[in-house]
Amino acid sequence: METTTALKTTIAYESKLVKRNWLFYLFILGILGYTLWVLIPWNINQVLWSDIALASSIPSRSIYFLNLFQSLVVVFIVCDIQRKQRKAETREVLSTRPISNGKFFLGGFLGVLIPFLAADVIFMVITMFINIFVPNSPVNIWVNLFYLLTRTLPTLIFITGLSLLVNKLIKQPFISWLILIIFLYFLYSYLVTPLHGVLDFRGGLLPDSFSSLVGFMHIEENLLQRSTILLLGVSFLFFAAPLTKRLPGTPGRKPYYFIPATLFLVFSLSLGYIYVEKLQARLNNRIAYREAFLKYNEYPTARVLSHDITYRPGGDKFTATSRMNIQNQRKVEMDQLLLFLNPGLKINKLESNGQDLPFHRDHQVIIIK
Repeated sequence: METTTALKTTIAYESKLVKRNWLFYLFILGILGYTLWVLIPWNINQVLWSDIALASSIPSRSIYFLNLFQSLVVVFIVCDIQRKQRKAETREVLSTRPISNGKFFLGGFLGVLIPFLAADVIFMVITMFINIFVPNSPVNIWVNLFYLLTRTLPTLIFITGLSLLVNKLIKQPFISWLILIIFLYFLYSYLVTPLHGVLDFRGGLLPDSFSSLVGFMHIEENLLQRSTILLLGVSFLFFAAPLTKRLPGTPGRKPYYFIPATLFLVFSLSLGYIYVEKLQARLNNRIAYREAFLKYNEYPTARVLSHDITYRPGGDKFTATSRMNIQNQRKVEMDQLLLFLNPGLKINKLESNGQDLPFHRDHQVIIIK
């Protein structure tokens, strides 16, 4: 009970110190300025259709700015906290509390996380109200919640964990800040597209637009990439926790943080591997379809004179019968007939005048002998 009280006290102290930091005020002013000058359409007649077409149009622009700006501010604040911890100041009272180093570190982490997360929630609520009052803009409250949980939270945990780990390892706040800024610049400039964006901590290129007809597209890949970043950030926290230089205030064995840190790292790498493999398989299919088209593009094709399709729905599947009149209007003899069909459709049978026709398929190309 006393340990829990000490943890709550640590979180409260750290949260207050973060909220009093001028960098946090700068963060609030930044998102307020972005809201007033970018998100709020003061002239409704000049609103671009592309900015309000989907229920995710306004929230996605908000999250894109929030993740980038918040990441920079968190790096500065964590480095500033580590700099102040090297001096005798208000945090010294926390070191005398009967609390383990792990919970002391957890309190410091949550003390940084909670103020920023609270500001993010308020920002998303404001974004939702802007979305509601903009004419002809579809609204879906779950889109804002989805972005908050899958885009903002993993990014915030990743940046905070990485910043704490670098500061614990380097122990020089200015050098730590310099390393983190260079790393974020390199990550943002050069590591967004390689490996299908698995290293993009902001998820800026993920296909997460929301349609009122079909919802989110490729949501599995989206969640895989964001889970990779989230677990990687958690592993950074576990690696950084034992580096806290403080005599523990509670007796007992020293916890082994290396084991959960390694497990979270392995889980993160595994999810990242699955994500890359899924997108690489999709890319290979696209390359195969393109090569198949180029391969048969030089072959002579017939002319479709008429085409009737009978469509029969059947739950989550459908069947169809296609009747075509085809004529060779070229001056050369054709030893095979080519048809191009959507790769997702399966051919059960091909007939001509009641007789079955032999055929084989090369991806989207149907070759009839």
